[in-house]
Amino acid sequence: MRQDNFDNWRMNFSQLDEYVEKVRKVRKDFPQLTIRLALEVDYLPGYEDWIRELAGRHPWDYFIGSVHYVSDAWAIDDPQKLSEWKPRDSFEVWAAYFDRLAMAAESKLFEIIGHADLPKKFGHRPRVIAHRL
Repeated sequence: MRQDNFDNWRMNFSQLDEYVEKVRKVRKDFPQLTIRLALEVDYLPGYEDWIRELAGRHPWDYFIGSVHYVSDAWAIDDPQKLSEWKPRDSFEVWAAYFDRLAMAAESKLFEIIGHADLPKKFGHRPRVIAHRL
């Protein structure tokens, strides 16, 4: 299983049960509201078994696959890693992002693919525009 402490913004695996219990409590306390149990999970190549374990842990209403990392060490939306953009061509970063996003979709591990436009978070846009044929 992948270590879940490799960044400082995600819920740890050990917190999932507490999160689910809180959602169940809110559902019970507010039956007039439709409250869904959801989890957004990073697609990380090579960690499909870890993702399957998360998927099977609870009866999620929405199991959302997303991409934040375009390499093992670079989350493109991490403000502490903004300097990583400088030496790179925006088009190549977007291409790497879409490659991983396609891998996430092709894995069929997720019901939903999240934020297909994340590389724009800090205003980075590709200079090269691909034209439709």
